[in-house]
Amino acid sequence: MWRDMAIYTNTVDRCGAYQSESQNVKARSECLFTDDYWENELYGYIENNDDAQLALNKEDCMNNTNGWYTSSVTNKTLYKYQWVDTPSHGISAPECTQTRTTRPNHHGTPGDRGYWTHNWQIPNSILQMDGHEQCCVVRLRYNMTTDEYQAWESTSSIGAGLDAANNSLTNNPNPNDDPAWVRIWEDFGLEYEDIEESFNPDGNPAPPRPLNPLSFIS
Repeated sequence: MWRDMAIYTNTVDRCGAYQSESQNVKARSECLFTDDYWENELYGYIENNDDAQLALNKEDCMNNTNGWYTSSVTNKTLYKYQWVDTPSHGISAPECTQTRTTRPNHHGTPGDRGYWTHNWQIPNSILQMDGHEQCCVVRLRYNMTTDEYQAWESTSSIGAGLDAANNSLTNNPNPNDDPAWVRIWEDFGLEYEDIEESFNPDGNPAPPRPLNPLSFIS
């Protein structure tokens, strides 16, 4: 339901990608539970189980071998999932411009006598939406990207530079304590042997060296 208003970024070479990916101009598709399964089986609440991991593409969504269930209402065998296409909002792409440097931990105060201000006139297309005659909610989001690892797949893309292959080699007891394997030390001319002890803080055997050695983010 959100309409994108504006994007401020210190990497303006990504503005084209940000704008083209906005739902203002681009349709969205997703795998969802059917109304029957959501309302009559889950009761509108997803427990901590495998069903919470919905597929990211149509083929996996509609061909899940574990996707069948017996309805408690109709006693029929039904499929849990549906692939839903949501059209774009049909409005202009959001404005995208260079951000301003602000004081650390002081968002909105760039250091001069004024505050960082964005002037915006609410378009009639929003005012004319059903259910929006008396309210308009503005959501501000702040995203930070570190330069410690390859966060982006390229200098002009907004695609992630890391994927599941960079997940931790260990698993449990607490996933939050399991280090992910991401190439960091190579930027500093180090070898795996130079940082191997970092994976062994408690004196336990260190994880085996991967065939394609990667470092970690703690």
